[in-house]
Amino acid sequence: MTRDGRKLLVLLLPVLLAWGCAPAKKPTGVALAPAPAIVKAPSPTDSLFSTMEQLSTRAENPDLTDEQAAQVAREMTQALTNYDALTADQQSDQEVEAALQQAHLGFAIPTDNPAVLTYVQLFQTKLHDWFERALTRGGPYIPRMKEIFKDEGVPPSLVYLAIVESAFNPDAVSRARAVGMWQFMA
Repeated sequence: MTRDGRKLLVLLLPVLLAWGCAPAKKPTGVALAPAPAIVKAPSPTDSLFSTMEQLSTRAENPDLTDEQAAQVAREMTQALTNYDALTADQQSDQEVEAALQQAHLGFAIPTDNPAVLTYVQLFQTKLHDWFERALTRGGPYIPRMKEIFKDEGVPPSLVYLAIVESAFNPDAVSRARAVGMWQFMA
C-alpha cells in the first residue's frame, strides 16, 4: 500500500467506526398497526398427513417394543377412521367409482367401503407422486412377476403387494430388518 493510501485509510477508519457505532435514527411518521395474520385452518387431509407422518416417525424407532408398535398401528387406524368420517364426499366417491369401472385392473376394488375410497382418493391426490414413483420403479418387474405368479397358481395381482411392502424398492430395509422388495426375513 502506498503512503497516500495509508493516510487515506487512517483518516477514514475513525469516520467509519464512528458511523457504525452511531445510534439509529428514530423513524418519522405514524406507526402502522401490523396487518392481521391470516390463519388458515388445516384441512382434514392436512391433519391426517401430519398425524400419519408423526406416527411413521415413531414407528421407525428401532427400540420400539411390540406393544408400542401395536399402539402406533392402533393410532394410525384411528386417524384413518376419523379421516373417513370427515371426508365423506359423495361426488368424489362417484368419480372414483366411475374411474374404477373404466379401468381394467383384473381384480375388483370394493367401492362400498369408505376406507378403500379414501385410499384411492389419497393415491390420486396427495400421494400421487409417491404412487407414480413406486409404479415406475416396479415397471420392469411387474410383467415377469405376473407370469411367475400365474405359472405358480398365485393371483397375478399380488405383485402389487410390493407397493405396500417397499414401493418396489429392492434395497428397502424395515425396522424389523426385513429386506428387499417383498420384505423377506431370514
